[in-house]
Amino acid sequence: MTRNTLVIVFGAGGRLGTRLLLLLAKEPVTVLAVARKDKPNVRPPGMHWMQIDVTNPAEWPRSLGALTGIAGVHRHTVLVDLLLKRATVTTMRTSIAAVTSYILQLHERLAAVGQSSSLVSASTTATLAPWLYQTPYGLAKRQQLARYATSGISGTAFLLPSLAETGNDRPENLGLSWSYSEAARKLAAAITGPTTSVHGRNPFRLVVPDPPTRQSAVDSYTQRAKSAARRLLPAHMSLLFGRWDSPQQHREASHHRLAVTPPSLREYVDHHRVPPFLLRRLKRSLGGLIEVTNPAPSTARAANERLS
Repeated sequence: MTRNTLVIVFGAGGRLGTRLLLLLAKEPVTVLAVARKDKPNVRPPGMHWMQIDVTNPAEWPRSLGALTGIAGVHRHTVLVDLLLKRATVTTMRTSIAAVTSYILQLHERLAAVGQSSSLVSASTTATLAPWLYQTPYGLAKRQQLARYATSGISGTAFLLPSLAETGNDRPENLGLSWSYSEAARKLAAAITGPTTSVHGRNPFRLVVPDPPTRQSAVDSYTQRAKSAARRLLPAHMSLLFGRWDSPQQHREASHHRLAVTPPSLREYVDHHRVPPFLLRRLKRSLGGLIEVTNPAPSTARAANERLS
């Protein structure tokens, strides 16, 4: 890529966005950060910043026009979707739906004036979770993925592991959690590499992490299940009586449900471990419109057979 490529990062002020901007600043691309916050006093040299509240439709006509004009002097535009408001379930759903509509409208405007664009979006493997283990976040991101995949926009959607300030380096849990910096490196590689163009027969790619190593301590299931069973009812009672609008409470309750699931079943339903069964199920639900990539070498053949 060259300076003729414009990268617009939505949600640039978040923990993942700020780390991604630092990496993109080192690449030969033009970077435009979009966030609700005002531009920071200290930012990478050459970084452009626009203060836009994408969740406010009243701002759309002006900002969409401005972004279309800026993109018009570049050969290609990469739209990066990192936007997520986590305060409540309501604000989370609203932010995901709003940024999806905004990006698709921007894509349509660019196409109308002959400008090419592609998408790189980020969510987590919670998108894969079956109904019993789902959360409002996972459902909202699944709906977003369906809208992107059926819109005709080309690009890549990342299903990242759980993100934390530092990754989980315990041997039995390798891959279950990435640091924000590690996730930013993966996204930067996709944004500045060839993966943002149409790839294969499907214009929309789904990139999943390598499945983590299997837990070797089978005996630890009983201990984990007992601990989760004690917390399961209080967690769900808290949801029903006062914290239904808390994304964190939904996530905690889902984790307890997963912890009491027998290992023989958990192998197929634990989205953290990216089972091929859930990938096949997601692809089928989207009518085969996505191309799934990046299975672990040890499971690549089985995954490809099941997903074909």
